[in-house]
Amino acid sequence: MKLAFFGDSTSFISAILFRELTEILRGNRDISLVAVVDASRRKGLSKPLYAGYSGALFKYLVKRFFNPNKKISLDYYGNFVNLASKISSGELIIFPRVDNISDPYFVTRLKSCSPDVALSVACPQKFQKELLDIFTYCINYHDSLLPRYRGTNSTKFSLYYGEKITGYTFHFMDEKFDSGDILVQGYIPIDYDSIVDHNSVVQLQIRKTMEAGKRLSKVIACLLNNEKGIPQRGDKSYFGNKELNELITVRDLASVDPKEIQRRLTIFGHIKTCLRGKTVYVTDVQVSRGYLEIKRIYYLPVWIWQIWEFVRKYRKR
Repeated sequence: MKLAFFGDSTSFISAILFRELTEILRGNRDISLVAVVDASRRKGLSKPLYAGYSGALFKYLVKRFFNPNKKISLDYYGNFVNLASKISSGELIIFPRVDNISDPYFVTRLKSCSPDVALSVACPQKFQKELLDIFTYCINYHDSLLPRYRGTNSTKFSLYYGEKITGYTFHFMDEKFDSGDILVQGYIPIDYDSIVDHNSVVQLQIRKTMEAGKRLSKVIACLLNNEKGIPQRGDKSYFGNKELNELITVRDLASVDPKEIQRRLTIFGHIKTCLRGKTVYVTDVQVSRGYLEIKRIYYLPVWIWQIWEFVRKYRKR
């Protein structure tokens, strides 16, 4: 059985499970890795601030010195494309970055590998029918106990709505989002006393992903045994980018309780607000003389961000 791995090179979730996968495959002659696909789309928080070569360097420095959450993925897990390059063989095709995994040329190239199984882990792109049809089985890792919290940022939404546990699901894929039959599930309890900042949330996600990695061998065994999984049952819920944007967008900081602002920052890592007529991503706040003040923008102290904005405007002249 031949397997193609799809992930996001900016995601520690992809990197953790890919590393576990390679350990499993190293001792299993019944299944082999034939392709590694980076489906990352580098948009969002970094896009408004960083551009060009100088921006890329600045982004790297910010990650290293101002953003503790990114330090976790940089220092401990790397990205799965780099991991794949270290185990590369003549039969393994590495796709460093694919902007559209449904592009006909990409689908044709991948089909030439004759893969049987697709394993999608934190893949930010949807599998269309043309891509699904290449494989006998398509498996997705989702970081919730399906059918609850379908969509994106599932761990964070489960924290925001006060769930007692958070889970993960390996399930078959179809043309809908997170709706296929379940192959393997698991969960861990949530200790809210330990959730003191966004770094704590990231650590919870890492812990859950590593627990899921321990069950990956079970997923492989199910595939080799042609197990079909079980249908999703129970209450369904979905949270996507629209729901996330509604929560993190606060146009007037004074209109929301400071504790609620801090809660959203803790769970989601940032909020969007308006400063001097411009939308900015706020990553830290503080209460000073009874008023809520912005402490960091794009992970930077406000004064550094102001200098960078001045430099950007000067360069455009």
